[in-house]
Amino acid sequence: MLIAQITDLHIRPGEEGKRNDRRLAQVVDRLLDIAPDLVIATGDLTDHGDAPSYRRLRTLLAPLPMPVLLAPGNHDLRDPLLAVFPDTPVHDGHIHYAWDAGVRRIILLDTLEEGAPGGHFGPAQAQWLDAQLAAAPDRPTLIALHHPPVDSGIAWLDAQSPRGWAAGLEAVALRHPQIQGFLCGHIHRAVSTHFAGRPLIIASSTAPQVALDLVPSHVSQVEGRPLIVDEPPAFALHRWTATGIVTHFAVAGDIDVIAHYQEERPAQTGAAEAWAAADDR
Repeated sequence: MLIAQITDLHIRPGEEGKRNDRRLAQVVDRLLDIAPDLVIATGDLTDHGDAPSYRRLRTLLAPLPMPVLLAPGNHDLRDPLLAVFPDTPVHDGHIHYAWDAGVRRIILLDTLEEGAPGGHFGPAQAQWLDAQLAAAPDRPTLIALHHPPVDSGIAWLDAQSPRGWAAGLEAVALRHPQIQGFLCGHIHRAVSTHFAGRPLIIASSTAPQVALDLVPSHVSQVEGRPLIVDEPPAFALHRWTATGIVTHFAVAGDIDVIAHYQEERPAQTGAAEAWAAADDR
């Protein structure tokens, strides 16, 4: 199974939203070429949580023929989202649900606390997730959510997202060995780590990225350091097989192809020659 993950789209109305429209459209074009089995959008679907932006998002995603699963992020609002995407399941006021992927399952987890940038995972969410996992203990499961339950090392961003709630999620996860990984967004960068003994993958954003800045927060000279950068729009591809998950990070837009497959020579030989030619440019 090939899963594409897009995140942090930040679609917004008016002229100011056109850049993020273009960036998402570039990713959609790449996904049409790749043809994954499924697309998961892990939150911050819009910038302001308004109905016009969700309608704009629906139009931008319309070319995708495969299922697109939505999870909310801290920039989203549930009621406008559900008004435009009424088929999105809701349980106890949260947009979280389990999606049947044949012998596997994907659980979309709502960690939104409206009005706050950080995540939330309270007793009601824990009870729901525990019950969902207990209902299918033998089916390999992925959990997709917006907020990572771990620090990223980007100090200013981590400071905005306290993770006291992560202990509750970890407690549930440790009771259910069928969980094979967590897919997150929010950081606007590609990050790979572990949580509750499983892989945790953070996909980069289709909107502009957070600058890679791992300088500790106590360092005094912060004035003038990059904050947001205009790297190419990005996404992740998760190849999920019986042996687990392999993730590739990719970008969309103009890509300079320096070699093509040719039947008369092995791909490895052709690639080596192309790299040598590229080095000579």
